[in-house]
Amino acid sequence: MKWIVCGLGNISNEWLRVFRMSEDAVPVAFVDPDEAAWAKLKDWGLGDALSEGKVFHQLEDAYKTVESDGTLILTPPQYHARYLIEAIENLQHVITEKPFCTETNELRHIMSKYREIAKPNNLICVVNQQYRFMERIEAIKTALNSGRIGNPGFVVSHFNEPDYHFNLWWRQQHQDISFANWFIHHIDTMRYILGGTPEGAAIPKTVYANLFHLPYSKIIGESSLFLQVEFENGVMWSYDASQEARGKGSPGQSEFTIHCSNGTIENPREGNPMMYIGGTMAGDAVPEPIADKDFEDIGFKYPPSWDHTMALTVESIRAGKPNPRLTTFDDNLFSIGIMFCARESARTGRKINFKKYIGQFVPEEYLTPKTE
Repeated sequence: MKWIVCGLGNISNEWLRVFRMSEDAVPVAFVDPDEAAWAKLKDWGLGDALSEGKVFHQLEDAYKTVESDGTLILTPPQYHARYLIEAIENLQHVITEKPFCTETNELRHIMSKYREIAKPNNLICVVNQQYRFMERIEAIKTALNSGRIGNPGFVVSHFNEPDYHFNLWWRQQHQDISFANWFIHHIDTMRYILGGTPEGAAIPKTVYANLFHLPYSKIIGESSLFLQVEFENGVMWSYDASQEARGKGSPGQSEFTIHCSNGTIENPREGNPMMYIGGTMAGDAVPEPIADKDFEDIGFKYPPSWDHTMALTVESIRAGKPNPRLTTFDDNLFSIGIMFCARESARTGRKINFKKYIGQFVPEEYLTPKTE
């Protein structure tokens, strides 16, 4: 599969490493308006692209010059929508870093193009947001689905990252940067955990939120959040998060407790996730047991990400349908939609009906997921 790489910032190093290892994906052109970024191609053994005129300032010039199957979008978040729309219009399969858009009107245009062009042409459109498939999260979801702990009623989550790197210009200046960088991961993984079925993710019903700017904040946006989500399956989720608050940091997947009809499942600050059945104080490690593995060794692994996303995307393109282990636009819009509802709730001070609000921007058929 031939790919155009749009964006040569820091995150591109991970993808260039993927191309170096992959036999099924090859970069055929590179796009970045900053010529200083082009120099890294020599470091990755891709210097021929410079001499062969396959490095461009603008994406449209790459489409005019080279033949490609897909476009990989690695720009800062506020430019994702612009380039993925351009990619779909050029009948390209798409992988984009998360979030796939940052404004509701961008969501409107993307999903319109998705329905009118991507779907009829069987284009695979993927968001590289794979934290839900971390072994730790999979273990918790499996334990919840086992039925031993009963039905979930509500979840309480906490996240704090006091030393986040806001030094890059786009991280300092983007209004929703904390949503785009971390909060969206917790939203997406919690939807996945509470989805009920092995591959399903919960659908939000209502959202209430307060976003705020700390007095010592280093950015223009709001880095702290109080969020409450009610899902259509009746589970309530309360989440507080900050990327600048002082005090102890949280694990990347946040600390949370799932309160169920027969006990709780806890993802603690340190150590194994635990299951507490009934009224006992003695918990069982989750899952129990992990065959031939020490959970301490696998529990905090970085999620399957760049190479996993590329391999499954190529497989999906060949199969003509997305692999369920990929995060596609169809599902991810429910995660990013919570972000937009939270913004609207903070602005108006009201609880937001998810489908009524997001329905202004998304064709109705995408708000009622179909199961095969």
